[in-house]
Amino acid sequence: TLVSPAEMFADMEVQLLELIEQGLPEGAADEDRARVMEDQTRKLGEFLDRMLKVSPWLFGIGVLGQAAIILALTGWGLRRLGIAWPGWGLPPFTRWRLPFYLVWILVAGIALYLTRRPGIESAGLNLALLAASVISLQGLAVQFWVTGRLMDPEGPMGKKGPVLEVVYWVIAGIFLIPVILASSVVLGLADLWMDIRRLTTPPEVEGPDAPVDQ
Repeated sequence: TLVSPAEMFADMEVQLLELIEQGLPEGAADEDRARVMEDQTRKLGEFLDRMLKVSPWLFGIGVLGQAAIILALTGWGLRRLGIAWPGWGLPPFTRWRLPFYLVWILVAGIALYLTRRPGIESAGLNLALLAASVISLQGLAVQFWVTGRLMDPEGPMGKKGPVLEVVYWVIAGIFLIPVILASSVVLGLADLWMDIRRLTTPPEVEGPDAPVDQ
């Protein structure tokens, strides 16, 4: 039986409230328990309402994630079996480039959200979030490309470059996730518009100063 997101979040709210009530001190007065439960019910309800509003986006991210896992496992299986599939292989992550129409999907989502009309606003929000999430992959690829160039073993960092790159991404992954995600969306949009890595635009400068893709 399929369960709607509203029903799923309603069941989750009931279970969480039961856990909160069970965690209250046994010696607490009835008035204090009632006040705490009322406050927690209000906060939890507001949080789950927000989650319900963006549930289509969460579902879309889950579907895309599952599709990516299936494709990765399929590619791995084909390679293990020695089966060549023309055009199957993906380029290195630092060379990933997404279709430009994602920008217009993002713009359309923002425009729908700004209408502030019930239903349309929610659809626009989820559409914009989904497009921004996908675009952030390209922005993340740009960041890996930049750090790879700055910390190349043959660059100014020398042999310490790769080690510093790993340390940087570990620290960023632990402490700077919001910054990384936000900057990934911005860089992804910038790369779609300006081709920062020169993947589709021939470099204007030839020779040692020309941009080099990794």
